[in-house]
Amino acid sequence: MNTITAQNHADEWLPNNKMSYFLETEHHIWHLQANFRIEHLKTKKTILFIHGLGSSVITWRDILPKYSDYNVIALDLPGHGLTRLKSSFRSSISVISDDIKKVLLSQKISPYGIVGHSSGAAIALNLAFLLGDSVSFVVSINGSFENFDGLAGVFFPIFAKLLASTPLFGQVFSKINKSNSQIKKLLEITGSTLDKKGIDLYSKLIANPDHVSGTISMMAQWNHEELLPKIKHLSMNCLFISGENDRIVHPDVSFRMYNRMKKSKFIKIEHLGHLMHEENPKLIYEQIINFIKEVS
Repeated sequence: MNTITAQNHADEWLPNNKMSYFLETEHHIWHLQANFRIEHLKTKKTILFIHGLGSSVITWRDILPKYSDYNVIALDLPGHGLTRLKSSFRSSISVISDDIKKVLLSQKISPYGIVGHSSGAAIALNLAFLLGDSVSFVVSINGSFENFDGLAGVFFPIFAKLLASTPLFGQVFSKINKSNSQIKKLLEITGSTLDKKGIDLYSKLIANPDHVSGTISMMAQWNHEELLPKIKHLSMNCLFISGENDRIVHPDVSFRMYNRMKKSKFIKIEHLGHLMHEENPKLIYEQIINFIKEVS
């Protein structure tokens, strides 16, 4: 695996770009952000952050700098942000988890905890299953753990696969949705209200056709059912945080997963939506830190 230093490669508009670096593996060229150097890894415990479908490390822009007492590392999922796909057939929960595990092992990183947002929370639980007892806790922020109900559950994967097989879709979508006003409308669907900085960042992200294509590729291969049989084998502490105004994943989804877990806690936060860690990063940081203190 080849590590490529970041500053000459990470776009200047990217928040925390001085933390960025790239890692080339067999299947992807990964973009990661970390507040530590590998040689100093053992001085603090490490927390891994995994974003959700259609996002990137930008979602943690105001969260990562707050963790000065920990090593923190975040990555762009395959095809998302600045992580480039070498294979478009490696975007399922199990395969992404396995690829992330290989990245961590190559860097000799053993996460103390994993924080995941939306579909990133499903990956976090699956990755914790692969890593075993070395993971002490998982935090889910508006975790997406269930497929759509009814006809939506049948037709959504078919539609996503159709789009994924259309080579120009990413370019067309990026051109159609390039204005801030259009991005603002897309983000409002989440039930969250972002400031101008957040809207600008997602405008830049969605302007990248490769990011859009990577998102569709992941949608086409996504199936939450591959995670469920593993839940009974998980014994780490889990915190499920849900936003009352989330229009993407209803809080009941996290509550049902909370009830499946052996050692878990559920918190529902009023007035915040699917991107609540971007709406109020200080509050979500405090919830996570307080939970870590409780279970340490």
